[in-house]
Amino acid sequence: MPPRFLTRSLPFFTRVGITGLLAALHATLADGVWLDDATSADPTTVLGSTAARQLGVRDVADGQRVFIGGQWFAVVGILDPVGAASGLDRAAVVGMTAAQTWLADDTLSPGTVYVRTTDDGIDAARNVLPATINPETPEEVEVSRPSDVL
Repeated sequence: MPPRFLTRSLPFFTRVGITGLLAALHATLADGVWLDDATSADPTTVLGSTAARQLGVRDVADGQRVFIGGQWFAVVGILDPVGAASGLDRAAVVGMTAAQTWLADDTLSPGTVYVRTTDDGIDAARNVLPATINPETPEEVEVSRPSDVL
């Protein structure tokens, strides 16, 4: 099967505690495997369900690849729809090391940050996250609770 080209911007998420992301969001894979320490360093990606559908990627067989930010990435997994974080449905999940190696530039910044906390730590996290994530303009940071949809 020929490689797939991204014809528009596709958001990507990087690995910061990504190994627990599936469990935290009650997400599952439609096909393939999730990123781990080994694959997170390589140019590999897990596609969200919508991204995979739009690119015509139905499974990870035959070495499917997508072109992200000027680099070919092997598709190692496809997510089922994620109700708790619909942004993942339209994304290509890329490991932090891979992002730093092949996608990093001066404009690289995450569009979404997931934080897991205990129930009694929610208010404290909500109070410090905006200034921690964007100290210059914390009012531009939206803090939500995706677990509310679970």
